[in-house]
Amino acid sequence: MRALGIIGCCAQLAVLATADWGRPLQAAEQPAAGKAAEADVLFLDQPPPPTRPAPRPNAAPPPSYRPPAPKFAAPAPIDAAASCVPHYACGAVDECCVPAGGCASGLGLLGPSNDMLWGEAELLLWWRKEPTTPPLVTDGIGPGANVLIGADGLDRDAELGLRLTLGAWLDDSQTAGAFGRFYWLDDDPFRTQLIGMPGQVLVRPFIDADTGAPLGFNFVGPLGGATSIVSRSEVFGGDALVRRLLEEDGYSRLDLVFGYQFSRINEDLAIRSMTVLPPGLPNTLDIFDVFDVSNEFHGGAFGLQAHIDRDLWYADLLAKIGMGAMRETVQISGGGNPPATGLQGLLAQNSNIGEDTQTVFAVAPEVNLNVGCRLTNFLQASIGYSMIYWSHAVQPGNQIDPVVDVAPPLGGRPRFTFDGTDYWVMGLNFGLKASY
Repeated sequence: MRALGIIGCCAQLAVLATADWGRPLQAAEQPAAGKAAEADVLFLDQPPPPTRPAPRPNAAPPPSYRPPAPKFAAPAPIDAAASCVPHYACGAVDECCVPAGGCASGLGLLGPSNDMLWGEAELLLWWRKEPTTPPLVTDGIGPGANVLIGADGLDRDAELGLRLTLGAWLDDSQTAGAFGRFYWLDDDPFRTQLIGMPGQVLVRPFIDADTGAPLGFNFVGPLGGATSIVSRSEVFGGDALVRRLLEEDGYSRLDLVFGYQFSRINEDLAIRSMTVLPPGLPNTLDIFDVFDVSNEFHGGAFGLQAHIDRDLWYADLLAKIGMGAMRETVQISGGGNPPATGLQGLLAQNSNIGEDTQTVFAVAPEVNLNVGCRLTNFLQASIGYSMIYWSHAVQPGNQIDPVVDVAPPLGGRPRFTFDGTDYWVMGLNFGLKASY
């Protein structure tokens, strides 16, 4: 029964729709003034627009279909000072985090740096350990005599030198690098001279091997005389090191350094006296003693290197220690004119003349501290302090034996023995560094 009722209702609706479709509009249904009634009538006469069939489940979209663009929230503003974090992987500053305005502080002031090579030249103003000697020239013999030359260190002023550094990073992230250095300290000899007038007493002192009494040779004589002391020193060396990053926080880094270290210390001391002889004899009597030493160090080195960077200013600290073999050589020679008993001097005689060599274990720590300013993105200037120390070395003054045989049998003294000491150089550095 319910189905018959539904069918009847649908039939009535169909009749009403057919009757109303072609019926003209009534007066109340006429369009307002100024409107196009014909357009409305035509619209009513048109069939309804076709509808797009619903897509089948899992059907592919038509070729012209484009998914709508996703809508995201606007990004938060970037704080230039907080987000610009220097990082050695990108150079001086991480390029990926630099906002349009650049960095407000820190390494970013100069912009990113991807330099892979660097070189530095430094002017050195260094002091070195002075050679010590026994008394070399006095104004008399015995306890009351005054020492004119010797008995302590021979005064040496600061001397100029040069240090060159060349290095390269081994990877783009600058976590590993290698560099080599070479330094050389100028050989500015110490010179002093004394001239004695006739009747003056100038003595080269020594000790009698038999009695232990102080004796001496007065080189002035009745017609005058003179003496000269010359001491020369040369220091040079270098190293080849690898550096490996241990830790960094953007503004500072700490590296482990290790490698090979070499150095050489050459020194000599020459003592000469000249006596004017009376007529009928050779014009002068010359006596000289020469003590020549060299110290050559080869060893491994390891330590730490720190770098701190703040805007235009930076600081570098290198602290390392070398351990290895020190080869020490001492050469003693002497003579006179005219020679009295062969090629002998006063403190260099047949008993100690010759060359001797020994090799000992030594350590060589080094400290370098430089503070610099960035002139450009690739040029820096610095000033600093350096010190290198050797635990064992020989110096010429320590090889002098002041005891001499004056009575037969001769030949026992002076004698040679290795008399070692330590050695150091230290001073100021003025550098100019370039990177590429």
